[in-house]
Amino acid sequence: MFDFDGAKLIIIGIVMLIVIKPKDLPGVMRQVGQTVAQLRRMAAEFQGQFTEAMREAELHDLKKDVEKMTKVDLDGLDPFDSVRGDIASTRAEIESRLNEPTSPPVETHDAPSADVVPPPVEATPHEQPANAEPARTISP
Repeated sequence: MFDFDGAKLIIIGIVMLIVIKPKDLPGVMRQVGQTVAQLRRMAAEFQGQFTEAMREAELHDLKKDVEKMTKVDLDGLDPFDSVRGDIASTRAEIESRLNEPTSPPVETHDAPSADVVPPPVEATPHEQPANAEPARTISP
């Protein structure tokens, strides 16, 4: 607000020496110091009251928010409701797929399919293939 640098303070000091007598200067400086101190106290008090009012307003808003949250109706909320709905829809989908008519697979006899596994060849105990594992017996 007031921008006092060193040059301005020197000019003010010279003007005070001219206007005010040197013997009255200490009393005037004391009075100026007391006035400045009183202004600072008033400014600090105002700032404190303003800060307190802002804090009270913020607490009041916070209190309203908390009261609003506590008034939520929890009776209508069912945390398992969505899970039950998901289970029911999955069950209905599975049942509909099971009840769908399936067409028999079309078989072609031209070439063997890569997905077709040949039936296992039973070997007699004396004729085991070279790469076969020995039979394991399970004892009770």
